Amino acid sequence: MPFTICAFNHDEWDRHGLADYGDFAEQTTECNVGEDSFSGYGEWFFVPDEPLPSGERVVYFGSWGNDHLLAQQELEDFEQADEYFGHTDY
Repeated sequence: MPFTICAFNHDEWDRHGLADYGDFAEQTTECNVGEDSFSGYGEWFFVPDEPLPSGERVVYFGSWGNDHLLAQQELEDFEQADEYFGHTDY
């Protein structure tokens, strides 16, 4: 069953063996990118080729932008920009 782990939950993140953003930052794909009145906003994701050591697959995703209200509306179930998440199917 899929679930989401916020990167700020360090204990759970480490327990599941999820990678640090810096380990894959240059390999992310951007989507829903746009410009607002102050700067830009968008979302990103990364799907590693290999599963975790436990065999589960993971999708890392997040968003950025100065207009947190816009990010909140687009991703109403997720935290505000500049956070990232690991998603795995168990």
